[in-house]
Amino acid sequence: MAVKRGYTDVVTMLLEAKASVQEANCDGWTPLHVATCHGYTLIVRRLLDAGADVDATTTAGDTALHVAARYGHDSIIEMLLACGASTYMYNHTGKTALALVKANTQGALLLEADMVALATEDAHNQQRHDQLVCAARNGDVRETAKLLDAGVCPDDATSSTTALHWAAAKGHAPIVEMLLEAGADTDPVQATDLWTPLMLAAAHGHLAVVESLLRRYASIFLTDAEGNTALLIAATHGATACVERLLQAQADVSATNDAGDTALHVASRGGHSDVVRVLLAAHAPLHAINHAKETALVLAPSHSDVEAILAPLVQSHVGHLIEAVETGDAASVQAYLQAGLPVDLRNKAGRTLLLLAIEKGQTAIVDVLVAAKAPVNQRATDGTSPLSLAAGLGEYRVAETLLQAGADPNTTHREGRALLLVAASDGHEALVQLLMSTAPRPCG
Repeated sequence: MAVKRGYTDVVTMLLEAKASVQEANCDGWTPLHVATCHGYTLIVRRLLDAGADVDATTTAGDTALHVAARYGHDSIIEMLLACGASTYMYNHTGKTALALVKANTQGALLLEADMVALATEDAHNQQRHDQLVCAARNGDVRETAKLLDAGVCPDDATSSTTALHWAAAKGHAPIVEMLLEAGADTDPVQATDLWTPLMLAAAHGHLAVVESLLRRYASIFLTDAEGNTALLIAATHGATACVERLLQAQADVSATNDAGDTALHVASRGGHSDVVRVLLAAHAPLHAINHAKETALVLAPSHSDVEAILAPLVQSHVGHLIEAVETGDAASVQAYLQAGLPVDLRNKAGRTLLLLAIEKGQTAIVDVLVAAKAPVNQRATDGTSPLSLAAGLGEYRVAETLLQAGADPNTTHREGRALLLVAASDGHEALVQLLMSTAPRPCG
């Protein structure tokens, strides 16, 4: 009320008593809006000095500057601009203060001058930032320091490629340190490929830059547009030292990209034997398959150092898995299968793991293999099927397990004899009953 009536002394007294300058009425009008509307210059000054929000808006979206422009209060326009009022705010009808002020008035000139000044300042700031990007790209330490000391923000950019991106890509470690010290974001993302400075440094093998970024907690988990982490990118480009440092920082050695490739896949494909050794030492999944059903060994160039490293390891693991199946070592069988070895692999004689387990009487291993989705109808190269082998051996529980898993009860023995006949001729009555109950048919 005191503001509306223009009672300057009362307003001053209320402000000294800490009365709120931000409280608005039901239409969103603050005391500053009201004083501006009535042209009470001195009260406006008092309210601004007391901390009134110069850009507070009414329910119609008007700031005090809109109100001053609408009513032609040039001196208040000048005062509001001096306090930082925004000339670019739009009300709910899409109008700026300049659009509301009458043309060729002092208020219009003030607003236009302020907008020109802001545009000029923006252009100047952009020019200085462009200079910073150029200095970072060129490795100009002196110019970078000069611009940062002058207050240029290291993250301002019209492009998503920042000064830190360029310095990281070029390996300018001192400039990277300067930018980080100046508060640069450690993980800005490029718009097209989503690469971060850490990814660029890793791709180019700039270990010192990778070190600096990791010390500032740059993310090792972010992925690019194809799902690659910094570790996958370093492995792709054969940057061994960077791979080692990223692993020390706990980068996930099992992480996959959108194609299902691990770091070991991409290192193998590229023939980067040193990287392959480092990844294997970090327990990279040797038998993992990508979306194309390829292992790292499959991707290794023929007769390459990588193939020479991977092939003996894979063969050794296969041998150990077969041995574990034959000796009934269920824990080892599960471990090798979980590591990615295929459950349908064969030994040199063409026997599948499931056939070997049945042949050796390893019932518990049969259970493990069936649970791992071993193909229950897959025959050996001599035509023996798992169910026919179980029937011939009189292994009732194994046959029951196979049938429950989808084994074909109508399958024949490798000589073409029906399983019922095989079981009956060998005196396996319980097995005969099981086969008949599963797929009853006349015995001919």
